[in-house]
Amino acid sequence: PEQQDFLFNQDNKDKLKEYLKFHVIRDSKILAVDLPRATAWKTLQGSELGVTCGAGSDIGELFLNDQTCRIVQRELLFDLGVAYGIDCLLIDPTLGGRCDTFATYNFSGDCWSCANTPSCPRWSKPKGVKQKCRYNMSFKGYLEGCREQCTMVIRLPRCCKGYFGRDCQACPGGADAPCSNRGVCLDQYSGIGECRCNTGFNGTACELCLPGRFGPDCQPCGCSAHGQCDDGPTGSGQCFCETGWTGRFCDTQTALPPVCTPSCSAHATCKENNTCECNLNYEGDGITCTVVDFCKQNNGGCAKVARCSQKGTKVSCSCLKGYKGDGRSCKEIDPCADGLNGGCHEHATCKMTGPGKHKCECKSHYVGDGTDCEPEQLPIDRCLQDNGQCHADADCADLHFQDTTVGVFHLRSPLGQYKLTFDKAKEACANEAASMATYNQLSYAQKAKYHLCSAGWLESGRVAYPTAYASQNCGSGVVGIIDYGQRNNKSEMWDVFCYRMKDVNCTCKAGYVGDGFSCSGNLLQVLMSFPSLTNFLTEVLAYSNRSARGRAFRKLLTDLSIRSTLFVPQNSGLGENETLSGRDIEHHLANVSIFFYNDLVNGTVLQTKLGSQLLITSSQDQQQPETRFVDGRAILQWDIFASNGIIHVISRPLKAPPAPVAAVHMGMGTGIFFATALVFGAAALAAYSYFRLNRRTAGFQHFESEEDINVAALGKQQPENIPNPLYESTPSAPQEPSCDYFMDAEDQQLD
Repeated sequence: PEQQDFLFNQDNKDKLKEYLKFHVIRDSKILAVDLPRATAWKTLQGSELGVTCGAGSDIGELFLNDQTCRIVQRELLFDLGVAYGIDCLLIDPTLGGRCDTFATYNFSGDCWSCANTPSCPRWSKPKGVKQKCRYNMSFKGYLEGCREQCTMVIRLPRCCKGYFGRDCQACPGGADAPCSNRGVCLDQYSGIGECRCNTGFNGTACELCLPGRFGPDCQPCGCSAHGQCDDGPTGSGQCFCETGWTGRFCDTQTALPPVCTPSCSAHATCKENNTCECNLNYEGDGITCTVVDFCKQNNGGCAKVARCSQKGTKVSCSCLKGYKGDGRSCKEIDPCADGLNGGCHEHATCKMTGPGKHKCECKSHYVGDGTDCEPEQLPIDRCLQDNGQCHADADCADLHFQDTTVGVFHLRSPLGQYKLTFDKAKEACANEAASMATYNQLSYAQKAKYHLCSAGWLESGRVAYPTAYASQNCGSGVVGIIDYGQRNNKSEMWDVFCYRMKDVNCTCKAGYVGDGFSCSGNLLQVLMSFPSLTNFLTEVLAYSNRSARGRAFRKLLTDLSIRSTLFVPQNSGLGENETLSGRDIEHHLANVSIFFYNDLVNGTVLQTKLGSQLLITSSQDQQQPETRFVDGRAILQWDIFASNGIIHVISRPLKAPPAPVAAVHMGMGTGIFFATALVFGAAALAAYSYFRLNRRTAGFQHFESEEDINVAALGKQQPENIPNPLYESTPSAPQEPSCDYFMDAEDQQLD
């Protein structure tokens, strides 16, 4: 019950989890009829679980692990398995019998003013009761005050009965029968696990009798000095007398020693009736006596895990490697209980994996092989810092952070599995622009759920492989790094685990172009990013602020559906006090297509936003590098990319051709001349008609004869072949784009 209370405590869930692993058989739904078999089952933790059938009065029963536990409930069926009830806890010797207790301690808090009583420390709780006290104020002396009554719970490490030491290991003889129930074990947390045997008993687990004692209770034999007792726990207590002595206890001397013919063996005693009897520990007919081979009989009384050796009649027992004791009783050596954490790192947990064997595992939030543990540093998304060195207008993706194996990958020889020596494995990784993975790198991959049941070389010359889930076919159900340790023979054949740090992937966002480390926006954004082009930018923004046509031009620079080529004068060629007209600004934009520097060959003509033309020329001096010009302005820097075009930097601003205003004034003068002539002609005709009509006295009804002229109709007739300068423009004036319907007064003056 005390151990049950300990395991079911909220703070000990990790230990309960470890215990439960020894009770689960993975990937098998086994019915009761199939449980008994010749080979043991493997538990989730990798331990063996044997099931045997009962015999005698226990026929029909099922027992676990050499009848230490009995199955009391069978086949409790669930959707994903079947459960069995047993009458004991399958205890792993490496976990020990912990029965920690908790003690409650009461104490008083600090004393201060009752109006502002100090709280209990954060690791304790108030009892809800205040106590009067006195506290000292340097300028007032001692004053009446209050203090909280606090309580705290402290865990007291404690071993269950029959267990001892820091790791609560079982006492000699086992926890169920410590010291074979023939003595007292120095158990508990501070105990050393030694047995203080009862009178007559001896041995590590009080399993032996002192010399001269026999039987299960180690009672005295009573033989005299002339007799040898058949002693020991299995002895009969019979006294074997020397020659010349007789009696139950060999305490009676015969009158004359008997003489046997033929002579008895040197290891025999002559009895009456000419009988030779082999001495104790010898066997034969008395004439010939040989020493009994005790090691063949129940291992000479030695423990099962001890080596029996015999010299003469003397039997010696020595515990096998990984065990300690007197040979008659041997218990497993726990390397983790040496007071030095089994040689594991200070941030590692030592776990006993078998007699004299242990495994070092780094604690939570540490990584390593257990003998060397470093703080866990899981991969950090490099995009979280300075956008992974990508441009501010780029999307960053850390491929290493997103990699499910954190840079670790497995390589196998083209010849098949396990065909790489250490040197060949190193070469194989190098051919993939990688290095051999370290143990820690493989550990990070395992923590990222990397599971691969194929052992491979690591950088330090050790061999291992990662398991992310328990499988009997891979690592015997162990989850973690299956470590084969350092390999002294580097010519052994294995696969290899390599490591390669993956890059950060930078991709310009929508509306931007570039390699991700450098991203360019639209023409206006690129223009704003160059300090050497700010004077032209200022002119563009001023143009945009003062007219609708300027705003339309600025919108054109940001329109991603249009591809344009923009020529921009550098600041040194465009002074801060120099201004450009709207026509001049639009004359810098060729919005037909993108023209790269290589496209701007001598004689190329570009159409501008105004409809005007730009002529590309180049220098012909063979002694100097070629210089290309646009309308006589040297191109100084070229192919500056934008998401909707390209920019070329020129030495000086371009000047737009003048608007065709002269043609408009000439057309207006011509129209006035013809209008004046028309007026005079109409007046002359009217006078002529008046005089002619006055000369006629009759025949007014003949007014519509062919010879007559309809003066009224003439006055209404409009000339068809004379243009009106108020409503028409000259044919030479350029057509404005259809988008300019919002042209304001300044736009009209521009044209």
